[in-house]
Amino acid sequence: MIFDRPTSIELITAVIDFLNTEIKEELPPHLVFKLRIVTNVLQIVQREIDLGECLSKEAEELIKGLKTQDLYSLFEIVIKEQQRAYGKPERMKELEAVQQVLKIHPMLEKGRLERIERGPGEMARTARAKDGNTDKHHKKV
Repeated sequence: MIFDRPTSIELITAVIDFLNTEIKEELPPHLVFKLRIVTNVLQIVQREIDLGECLSKEAEELIKGLKTQDLYSLFEIVIKEQQRAYGKPERMKELEAVQQVLKIHPMLEKGRLERIERGPGEMARTARAKDGNTDKHHKKV
């Protein structure tokens, strides 16, 4: 049954326990050190997953009660803020959590979110005010 399957955290914990109880005893000392490095990395991944789940729950609470247009506006703000937050890992994780929650929101169109993510097309970026305002074949009366 789908509800019986283990979570990512439970799987990582099981791997760490297996490595520490079964494998560690059979390794020579120089490989035990490398095994300790591997288990430390797995514990870091475990914390990252925990943090991501907490951020996702906070993001879900944040968007509760917002109207559809407000959700699209929030998505635009998140995209712009991600560009500004480059090099700030904690802020990027927060913004990514909000972005992911918005992407799976049932009221939002996936295509529209993708267009917002891509930004304006080449034609819109390079347009000038006078483009399209000149009509050589227009008769003057």
